[in-house]
Amino acid sequence: MIDVPRFPVVIVASPRTGSTILLKYLANKYSVFGFGEIFMNTHDLINSNKKTYEETLTQRKMYFEYVKSNRIDYVLKLMPKEINHFSKYEKLLESNCFKIRLTRRSLTDQVASMYVAEKTKTFHTYATDQIKEYEIKINKIELINCIEYISNANYLVKNIKCDYDILLDYEDLGFL
Repeated sequence: MIDVPRFPVVIVASPRTGSTILLKYLANKYSVFGFGEIFMNTHDLINSNKKTYEETLTQRKMYFEYVKSNRIDYVLKLMPKEINHFSKYEKLLESNCFKIRLTRRSLTDQVASMYVAEKTKTFHTYATDQIKEYEIKINKIELINCIEYISNANYLVKNIKCDYDILLDYEDLGFL
């Protein structure tokens, strides 16, 4: 179980590591707001569906209102491709926030999860979801792109200069 002694909480995570469930878990446990992937790049944001686009912009605006009013009662998830001057991540990670790094021990499982999510356009599943059988054809170029993307994200997450309070792996999240 994760005990958070101070806020805000910042989760720096690689893709397909359980960061969304960790964000929701901590936000619910401590009754605070959870901001997820609000700094996605403009290309990804514009190409997302209308609901994601609107929710992201709303959460981004809310985050800046929190920061402006010096509120610290939140959990923020940062993905490597979101870490840029706009997110002010350096200032945040140098602060006294509670910092969690989330990775995955199995690169094979992480890449497979990303490939399946991309091909099925299903990024999250829930216990209430009906299990469906499906078949996914392997496209070598797309798989190589996925491997490169995950490898790059993992490199960035592991090499950000930061004194993390907790280093977690996806495989450690069984308690959620």
